[in-house]
Amino acid sequence: MEAIGDVVQSMLDRGKLTSPDKGHPPGGSSTLETDDLETHQRKQNAWMHFQRMQASIGKRYAEAKLSTWIADTPQQQQVLTDVLAWCDNLTANIARGRGVVMIGPKGSGKTHLAVGILKRCAMSLHTVAAIDGQQMYLRMRDAIKTDTTESEIIRAWTAPDVLLIDDPIPVGGDNSAYQLSTLWNVIDRRYRDLKPTIVTLNVANGDEAARRLSPQIVDRLRDGALVLSCNWPSHRQPAEVAS
Repeated sequence: MEAIGDVVQSMLDRGKLTSPDKGHPPGGSSTLETDDLETHQRKQNAWMHFQRMQASIGKRYAEAKLSTWIADTPQQQQVLTDVLAWCDNLTANIARGRGVVMIGPKGSGKTHLAVGILKRCAMSLHTVAAIDGQQMYLRMRDAIKTDTTESEIIRAWTAPDVLLIDDPIPVGGDNSAYQLSTLWNVIDRRYRDLKPTIVTLNVANGDEAARRLSPQIVDRLRDGALVLSCNWPSHRQPAEVAS
């Protein structure tokens, strides 16, 4: 799996996307010469979502890919094996609404792994999106000050084929009733529409996840999903320690 820039270039080279930088803006004739209208529109839609996802994940994870995810222990190797198996059958998994739930402490590589899965989905021309859990709540709060409705914001998270919600549990506290309501509206709509959600949770186990997010939300996230236990020490280490 290539880095995110290489992914886009590979899709361009293989004719899966049309680059506006090549003098053919989205909707231009270059792709329509070889594709029917429906295929052309699907490629352009995937390209648009891919660009948005690239911007939302930030520089830290822009180059994250499954091939660079650290898998030193047998448990980590099994997790990676399970993820690759999910990706090998991703079209069927997406059609069934089969998501991925990653549980484990901070720094265990869950976000890196989740972004790698999203990139595989994008390579298969599925629309993808990613949102940090805390940013999700902030956007809903900020919407109160604008003409944007909550329904319009939530629609942006329920429309993509695959959505990553990165750690929707607040640091050092519990979710408010409003935050849980926001999360429920997104998860429940996607669940009803058979659209898989990938979620990372900084918790020790499923029981803690249910306690922090509510049994109803976790029940929908886990139904038919690939549930991964990433319980190992943090990968994050200082560059050097001053004496």
